[in-house]
Amino acid sequence: MPACPECGSTFEQGHLGRPKKFCSQQCNRRVQNRKANRRRLPAPIAPERTCIDATCGKVFEPGRRDQVYCSPRCRVNDGQRRRWHGEELRQGAEFERTCVECGNSFVARKANAKWCSQTCRIRTCRRDESRRRGPGSTEDAPYVDREIFERDGWRCHLCRKLVKKGAPRNDPDGASIDHIVPRSEGGADAPHNVATAHLRCNLRKGVRAMNEQLRLI
Repeated sequence: MPACPECGSTFEQGHLGRPKKFCSQQCNRRVQNRKANRRRLPAPIAPERTCIDATCGKVFEPGRRDQVYCSPRCRVNDGQRRRWHGEELRQGAEFERTCVECGNSFVARKANAKWCSQTCRIRTCRRDESRRRGPGSTEDAPYVDREIFERDGWRCHLCRKLVKKGAPRNDPDGASIDHIVPRSEGGADAPHNVATAHLRCNLRKGVRAMNEQLRLI
């Protein structure tokens, strides 16, 4: 039975509809209210920066993390100059990030960006939602699939061969997450109970635990 992340009490999942995360609407409202209160807090002040306008170069304290101009006047002047010379307009600060789904590097407009595209975000969210539909465990802990792959050295724990690092998830030789103790038998969806496996090896193993079969050759 899953445990409520707010009060810790266990509850039963219904057979219809999406799986519940909280035991009651009251616990759900408490969590949502805390999130709303955090969003109302003032954003942390970023360190001093230099205005990117070529004719200014003034050092200023930004009020936002993505602020790159010291004033609206500099933003307008720099935009007009870039249009005149045919250059690309600057929309704000740029951050180098690595996608947690595909591992590609990308330039983001937000400091907390996780995915390079909407497709990668949907893949991660759908996979996490499908795992939550199974029987919950008190030992469940969040993790990122790519962190598990890098922890295992991109090596299948069933056949001990390397997986294709850049292969899509539906490729038989691509990487997938395998639960050592299956979720159907009460295994936790946590880093200590998951390992890297080829998709074909994972499908061949099925819902059997490691102690029920020999490692694949």
